[in-house]
Amino acid sequence: MLNFMELDDGPQSIVDVFYAANRDTRLAPLFTQNITNFISAGGKDFFYFLNEDLWTNQGAFGARQYQDQTREQSPIFDGLSDYIEGTPCSWTNCELSTP
Repeated sequence: MLNFMELDDGPQSIVDVFYAANRDTRLAPLFTQNITNFISAGGKDFFYFLNEDLWTNQGAFGARQYQDQTREQSPIFDGLSDYIEGTPCSWTNCELSTP
């Protein structure tokens, strides 16, 4: 597995591959399936590490690059939002509210 920290001086072409992967629309269903698998396995609290973060050569970890990025521009954020909007709470005393 490639460590993003190694990309500090790496070729931009490699960094661009990771950026393109994060924008691939096939990611949305993979993220929702990951959460579904977690809940099915008995998981209770699923926390996505980073909602927004600028992408750099050290990583592209945010579900979105910036706060105003649309769902169409950010498949990861779109998949996470679809899951939240379409899934009842999986824990006791939960009240689902979305904007």
